[in-house]
Amino acid sequence: MRISVRPFAVLRELLGGEILEVEVPQGTTVAGLWEHLTDDDSRLIPFNNSVNFAINSNFVARETELCADDEVVFLPPVSGG
Repeated sequence: MRISVRPFAVLRELLGGEILEVEVPQGTTVAGLWEHLTDDDSRLIPFNNSVNFAINSNFVARETELCADDEVVFLPPVSGG
């Protein structure tokens, strides 16, 4: 099934785009999607414990199962001053 991934901040720079289209098997969770992407790009690994996820504008847990045509947002930690 096709999933849209919208990374923000440094994750956008690492993944190289505002929206990525990713093909994953039925039953894939948010964590499975993240693992799929970190397998392809190890530069994402430092964010494993700090990235937050949203599906279709709602924050979700890593165990949340994806549906076809979902838009998954990756939100890295934000600092400011």
